Amino acid sequence: MLFDQEKIYQMLHKKDWIKVCENMFRTSKDLEHKDLVNDPMVQQVVHVFETEFFSHTDNLSSKERLHIFKSSVFLLESEKKLFSKKFNLKLVENYLELLYETQDKGLMSYISTHSQHPLAKKLLKKINKDKPEVIANARQEKTSIKSTPVISGEPKTISLFKSPQEQYFFDAMRNCFHTYLPYPNVAMSSILDYKKIESFLTQQEKDFFLKSVIDCVVFDPAKKYLPIHFFELDSSFHDNIKSKMNDKMKKNIFKKANVKLVSIRLDDPSKASVEHFQEIIYDLVRY
Repeated sequence: MLFDQEKIYQMLHKKDWIKVCENMFRTSKDLEHKDLVNDPMVQQVVHVFETEFFSHTDNLSSKERLHIFKSSVFLLESEKKLFSKKFNLKLVENYLELLYETQDKGLMSYISTHSQHPLAKKLLKKINKDKPEVIANARQEKTSIKSTPVISGEPKTISLFKSPQEQYFFDAMRNCFHTYLPYPNVAMSSILDYKKIESFLTQQEKDFFLKSVIDCVVFDPAKKYLPIHFFELDSSFHDNIKSKMNDKMKKNIFKKANVKLVSIRLDDPSKASVEHFQEIIYDLVRY
């Protein structure tokens, strides 16, 4: 007798799928395929799996299902020639759904192994769109990549620039400084050494320093991204009392830091264009 039939029947009756797999397919390794196919006990096991495995596991918790699938799928797939094509496809589909539902770390590996399965293709496309970090995580060893959850609907974001003039100004900067890196809206605390000028600042200037930004700063990648040019775009929005006070403090801080801050203001904002700003910037940095 190839198998302990009584023991296997008891396992089948208890729906102990893991032990059935372990006992059946451990023994099957010593048999020829034709002997397996023709063995009555194997035929019985295959029949029970194909008729009861999914209906039984569907009623279990995700944790229980995951345990059973993780312990059984490899063994079942290693002998997939014993099962119908329909069963094999459903097995892969159920396991993919379970791995995705539980966000199991083995999902990407299993998708890769069954890349031609319709659901694997669908899930890969969805993950690539919604959570590309999952794919990156699976490809990078010793790296943890996480993200905040995103639900359906439009993202609540706004444009970096509040007016066309601001965008023209920055586009002109990009066109003028090909070998450098211009950045918009840079925090003053990121570019000026506070410790070196702190003793020269009034308390009001200290408070302003920590929350002030510069419209555009040009960095030099060849010098460890040292900031080399500093620009402000002036406009009528700077004509109120508070803005004038802030502009004065900003200029005082730069003066105390011994750094040149260039302010640009067009008399006629309607004439603003990328080309016009480029001409101004070229004239400023040419010498």
